[in-house]
Amino acid sequence: MSIIGNFTKIYTFKSSDNVLAFLMMRGVPNDKAVKWSKLKSGIDIIKEGNLFTIRRYRDIDEQSHDISFELDKEFDETRPNGQTVRSIVVAGGNDGNQLIKTQLGDNETKFVYDFNDNKLVITGTYTSNGLQAQWIYTSTKQLDN
Repeated sequence: MSIIGNFTKIYTFKSSDNVLAFLMMRGVPNDKAVKWSKLKSGIDIIKEGNLFTIRRYRDIDEQSHDISFELDKEFDETRPNGQTVRSIVVAGGNDGNQLIKTQLGDNETKFVYDFNDNKLVITGTYTSNGLQAQWIYTSTKQLDN
């Protein structure tokens, strides 16, 4: 996927790895971490002009969590647990096929959104200790805006 031009791409959850340990490292209470690690959330990636929106929605309660940002500009992000952190997203990858989001501050965390054909792989990494989790999605639809 190119991050040039306007688009909307819709992804469906396929699998994940090490999510429970990742959530617990983040400080999510055990009962919520267990529940959240089993969620099969969908993701929409929307780009309009310079503005990106990543919308995650959960399968069990149909709630969504949106973040909107411009590349290379810090912004306030509210995590699903209600905590607010400063974040920044940059483009990366050999083919410009990655969005790399860094949540700054305590427990700095990096999320690499790697777009290849109809697949999205998100790898989350705690920079302090290298703990990783991974979520894999497949694209179900792309709408050119």
